[in-house]
Amino acid sequence: MDYGAYAAELINYIDKSPCAAWACKNAADMLKAAGFEELDGRAEAGKRCYISCGTHIAAFIKGGSEVRIGAAHLDSPAVMIKPRCNLVSEGAYVRLDSEIYGGAILSSWLDRPLGIAGRLMLASGGLIPEARLYKSDRALCIIPNCAPHLNRDINNGYAYNKQKDMLPLFSLDPKADLLKTVAEDIGAARDDIIDYELYCYDICGGMTLGENGDMISSGRLDDLMMSYAMLRALCDSDTANTAVVILTDNEEVGSLTRGGAGGCFAERVMRAALGDDFKEALGGCTALSADMAHAVNPSHPELHEPLSRPYINRGIVLKRAASMSYSTDGMSGAFFKLLCREAGVPYQEFVNRSDKPGGRTIGPMLSAALGIPTADIGAPIMAMHSVRELGGIRDAGDSYILFKKYFEI
Repeated sequence: MDYGAYAAELINYIDKSPCAAWACKNAADMLKAAGFEELDGRAEAGKRCYISCGTHIAAFIKGGSEVRIGAAHLDSPAVMIKPRCNLVSEGAYVRLDSEIYGGAILSSWLDRPLGIAGRLMLASGGLIPEARLYKSDRALCIIPNCAPHLNRDINNGYAYNKQKDMLPLFSLDPKADLLKTVAEDIGAARDDIIDYELYCYDICGGMTLGENGDMISSGRLDDLMMSYAMLRALCDSDTANTAVVILTDNEEVGSLTRGGAGGCFAERVMRAALGDDFKEALGGCTALSADMAHAVNPSHPELHEPLSRPYINRGIVLKRAASMSYSTDGMSGAFFKLLCREAGVPYQEFVNRSDKPGGRTIGPMLSAALGIPTADIGAPIMAMHSVRELGGIRDAGDSYILFKKYFEI
């Protein structure tokens, strides 16, 4: 496999996907190019179908009785613009009133040129608005730090205040209006924009770096690296199995939403792929929940437990926890290890230090909803939830190899 070429294609997908809505749109484009059709009614045997809901999407190949299910999520932590956003400060600036979506590393968002992207809800002549995607493709704002001459605590563990310190600076004209700018960009009247879901994103795209070009620096690796690998693997699969990919929204804020793993989307997809009695068809099936994993950071190796210590470009990570915040159990863990053996890719394992709680994934929700063993896995990265995360090109490519083998075996 040409890992460098694959990494370039992954970065291109991420750069075009500054938020979940764009990731969903670009996923649909990938699926259509691979011969998938939007589901209309019930799927017939042999069909390749997808179901798109704006910020979450699923696709499946309706094959035989062997079932393969993979899931990941499309959303990432971000600065989210509030409904009334033009905040005039000092009579001289316009800042954008905002809040933090998910568990972002706040300091990483400062002093970076930020674009704005998301969905605009436009008047349509009826009660149901037209949802239109928007992406500025240029820097519209920045969150400036305070100089150490003025804030002597800035390098002493300063705690950023989300309401005070994290508001993007949009204009030096106190009469500036974000929606007016956005409306002009899309060729609409300002009053046509009834509502919106808009997020800031790092306008500087992803890149490979390092002596051998084997590292990836990019926003939203969590979880677009896994989402892209699953999509690409499904599109490229030549399989007689029934293979399903579910890409959810709102994982970073708990998943209990219409498009989240705690909602009804997964069940809807399974009914479409397998019929109303889908749970009867899942006997013997083991699913994969793919989210990113924590690689050991050389500045803080003490944050990891003594034995299970993942490193970048050394294998896909199997994640488990006694609290079951990850869905992996003995059955699904063994399944994953055997799958890696069949695919010829290395694996690593991660557990939290016993004195530190870890994060959660969609894995437990998927496993509970479908009633099947589910392995929680993911590629290892550093700086998870930073505006730019750090991963490896080999882990990216091996994820694709693993998922493709899973769908086909």
